[in-house]
Amino acid sequence: MKGNLNMSLRPIIKRPASRTRWQKLERVAVVAVTAVIGAACGTTTSISKGQQVRPADLIYTFNKGDGTVSVIDPSTATVKVVQNLPFPAYGLYPSNQYGLGSGYLLVPEPGKVVVLKDQNLKAAATINMAAAKGIWAAIMPNGKTGLLVGRSTDQISWVNMNPASREFGVVTRSVTVPNKAGLCDVSLSPSGQYAYIPDLLTNQIQVVDTTTGDTVYQASVPGLVKPFMGTVSWNGKIWAVESAAGNGSVFYFDLSNPTQPKLIKSVTQLNGLGLGAHTDEFSPNSRYDFVLDRTSSQVSVVDTTTFNVVHTITLPVGGLPRVAAFSYNGNKLFVSLEGVNSVADINTKTFALTSIIKVGTDPVGIAPTDYSWVHNG
Repeated sequence: MKGNLNMSLRPIIKRPASRTRWQKLERVAVVAVTAVIGAACGTTTSISKGQQVRPADLIYTFNKGDGTVSVIDPSTATVKVVQNLPFPAYGLYPSNQYGLGSGYLLVPEPGKVVVLKDQNLKAAATINMAAAKGIWAAIMPNGKTGLLVGRSTDQISWVNMNPASREFGVVTRSVTVPNKAGLCDVSLSPSGQYAYIPDLLTNQIQVVDTTTGDTVYQASVPGLVKPFMGTVSWNGKIWAVESAAGNGSVFYFDLSNPTQPKLIKSVTQLNGLGLGAHTDEFSPNSRYDFVLDRTSSQVSVVDTTTFNVVHTITLPVGGLPRVAAFSYNGNKLFVSLEGVNSVADINTKTFALTSIIKVGTDPVGIAPTDYSWVHNG
């Protein structure tokens, strides 16, 4: 149906002092006053002070062609709501949005970045990036700071995302990386201290200390040509970098020393990889890496204990897989299929394609409502 997304205010989440990265944990919501939580986008449930609730598990698909967001309920694999956006829908990569669960998303648009409130999909702030062609955005694990990377400007900017601050949505500092590197994509370490960035124009990779803004590592890697996307595993031990070499390949780096990435293996078609590797998402326990092969319209599943392709998930012909996001329990992976205006629902336990969900036209971005399970506490 088409209408307004009614989710009301998110309750304050009280997390335990420590926990493992992927733990089936019911979160406790401590609510100071009676609130109304939108459940499954349409029904509402009143809760009283101290009552334990769980925020909705939803998947947002951003449809560039018609400027809408399709809101998917992972439990039923159905579109519950279609919401119009006040700006053109564009690319959104969940691997960069570490702070999901903070209540906000960073949505790159041509010439700007929109701070989007995930409860009602309304713009809370807009950041001017007119000089940048190609923008990637990341949210720190604490949810209070955003990191913006501009390819044409080679600039990294820090954004205040604390809604209680007067500087909310404001760029607080910026640094420019020398040598016209062509910064392309960004992924964070679990602590948020390090940002891992492929350098498209210099065929290099680099590591930036987010506390100082200094580049602490920058180097070429034999065979790495035009690196354009990268994802750090949730346990922080592996960095996968997509390369345009050949018909597309993925270079895996060991991050045991977070400031000195060490090449483990490059995975190509000789290892069973599909054609046109575009991006990837690590499973919540970091055991598997799901690589989206855009040209061959499939997902290659790489076992990170051997770095071999162990499963191939065939998608609809011409699907052009673009981005992917996990459900909260990690049992499902939702892959946007830009070429057929759909989202693939994949069972991450059996690696089976469960269903195809029709969404709006040209789905280029995807995000879950909450990735707070990746936090340590």
